[in-house]
Amino acid sequence: MSGAKRLQFPQWPDWLMWGYFLKAYKAVVDRVDKRLRADSQLTLAEFELMYALNNGGGRVRFIDLANVTLLSQSRISRQIDSLQKRGLLLREITDSNRRATYAVLTEEGKAAYDEAEQVFLSAYYSDFRNLIPAEDVDAFRRVLGILLQEPDYPKRSLELLEAAFEENFYGPRKLFGRKPSNNIRAKSIRKSPEK
Repeated sequence: MSGAKRLQFPQWPDWLMWGYFLKAYKAVVDRVDKRLRADSQLTLAEFELMYALNNGGGRVRFIDLANVTLLSQSRISRQIDSLQKRGLLLREITDSNRRATYAVLTEEGKAAYDEAEQVFLSAYYSDFRNLIPAEDVDAFRRVLGILLQEPDYPKRSLELLEAAFEENFYGPRKLFGRKPSNNIRAKSIRKSPEK
């Protein structure tokens, strides 16, 4: 960085703002996660994934889940492995394009999501939303959007889930007891026991 202006460490109020941001995020996430773990079958990370799947009609490509949840594809894959072992999701690979992998909500997964939804909402309101004064909500949302640095994130996420929903309910693919199309096969991948 020769020739560049040397940055100064922030003054205490700005440094405190940074600390509040990090600690507030962790505190809220930990409290909501703790409530979900205690009163449902899901963690917060699993609930976020299941929320996207539920709103996408029960079947969403891994790449789209990564874009909606802002998790990496490898993290999505690990979450799906855990949920699959418990019978809550299936992995599905298309016959026509073996690179397209989908997460598919099972009946048990839908029931687990439905059970966790009210637990999550209770924690969401008590540990997050109701703590933000009504007059500050719009400013808070705006600041978070600026920090995210992805102005199209809300629109893009909604479009991805709407496209998945339409494919699942109006296209050839039918979920939850309805016959899937012939070009898709469910593939439940189980790891062989370690020796």
